[in-house]
Amino acid sequence: MAKVRIEGRARKMRDQLNDPTPILKKIGALLVADSQQSFKAQRLGKIGWRPRSVPNVAGVLQDFATGRKTPKARRFDERPALSDTGALARSISFEVQGTKSVVVGSRLSYAKVHQEGGVSRTARITKEVQNRLSDWLASASGKRWKGTLGWLANEKQRGKTLSIRIPRRPFLGLTIQTRRYIKKAIGVAVAQR
Repeated sequence: MAKVRIEGRARKMRDQLNDPTPILKKIGALLVADSQQSFKAQRLGKIGWRPRSVPNVAGVLQDFATGRKTPKARRFDERPALSDTGALARSISFEVQGTKSVVVGSRLSYAKVHQEGGVSRTARITKEVQNRLSDWLASASGKRWKGTLGWLANEKQRGKTLSIRIPRRPFLGLTIQTRRYIKKAIGVAVAQR
């Protein structure tokens, strides 16, 4: 009886080595979970994320460009960074490629600039955006930001987009903890076979 179980396990281990897809899927799921956790922790492993600029000029312009009469409250908070709509964190997925690799990433156009850092462009400063901004800056809630954001309502800014430097905030990568989880997952998978 023991001989049959050992032969069966050896056969399953050999089959798994011939088709490592199940293990690669587990690794992909672990990497996605680690990436999504980075949005909550505001870091990837030991790499901490810089806080958002306050006020978040790009966000304020985007809010007014989409028709809002006031900017979202989070435009004036340093944290959480990279968490405006949650779309970036939700977009992270994995794909097993062949029998040797798993690729984790996001297909969103702005993912790369946030992962690596770089330059991004704001929404265009139209007359409508400037009117909404001016109205808000004249309100009780906007008055304190007039000195910081008032220049955006200047006629010289009309029609422009601004270049905004985005700091590197890596959310994709392999942390020490995830390496441990992967080793454990591989060990468990092999032991179960």
